[in-house]
This record gives sequence, structure tokens and C-alpha cells, in this order.
Amino acid sequence: MILDPQQQRPLAVGRVSHALTDAGLPIIALEDYTGSPVEAAKVGTIKRAKGLEFKQVLIPDVSRAQTSVATPADDAEHERWGLARRELYVAMTRARDGLWVGVAG
Repeated sequence: MILDPQQQRPLAVGRVSHALTDAGLPIIALEDYTGSPVEAAKVGTIKRAKGLEFKQVLIPDVSRAQTSVATPADDAEHERWGLARRELYVAMTRARDGLWVGVAG
């Protein structure tokens, strides 16, 4: 499973998807996934994956701010930071056996 950590930045997911298809590995969009076993890497957003579980999860291009322990002082920024961290938690807990998180910046 490849999860897009920020729907506004699908480039990392696109790069990984292209690398998989270039290597001859099949992929399926998470919105097309029915829940039945399929021999393909599933690609989608964190919101789409909520409530699902996968053997392996790859989360490319996570912003360094999401992994920082320093909290923003501004209330609006702090709220966005908290939301991004909660979404990252959801993504990370989709993994059953293995998790890879790529931190950008």
C-alpha cells in the first residue's frame, strides 16, 4: 500500500507508482480496490485508507514539520499541525507487518 500523506503533493506517490510500473509490478488505485485479494500495490490517500489494513505500507514525502516535536505557536498553524500529525498516525497504523516513512525536507 502506498499512501499519499498530503493530497496536494501527489508527486512522491506518482514517482513511486511509476517506478513500480516501470519495474513490471501492477498497481491499483485505492478507490478501485474492492477489498478482495489482488496481486497489485494499492495506491491512494490516507483518507481513503482509513479503516483498512495492509501488510506493508509506504508513506513517501512526509513533511519534516509532521515529525517535529516543536509545536507551532500560532493557533491556526498549531491546529493544521495537529491535523497533519493525526492523519500521519492513521496512515502509519494501516500497516500490519511493515512500514516505511519517507521524510522530505
